[in-house]
Amino acid sequence: RRPDTQGILCTAKEHFLCRDCFAPYVSSIVEDAGKMQDAGFAIRCCYPHCQADPWTTLEVRLVCLTVRLI
Repeated sequence: RRPDTQGILCTAKEHFLCRDCFAPYVSSIVEDAGKMQDAGFAIRCCYPHCQADPWTTLEVRLVCLTVRLI
């Protein structure tokens, strides 16, 4: 069952990240070139050992753009 909170499920549909946690997670990867390279230049589920495919750029943008910055 999908939680009522806005956010994103990993592509394996096993883990949910609320949008308020997802956006900082994405920022932490994008701002660190080493992390970005280690992740294969993709945004993947943050749960350890999750084998889900990375999210598409569109999926990441749709969730991150809904976060209020101010």
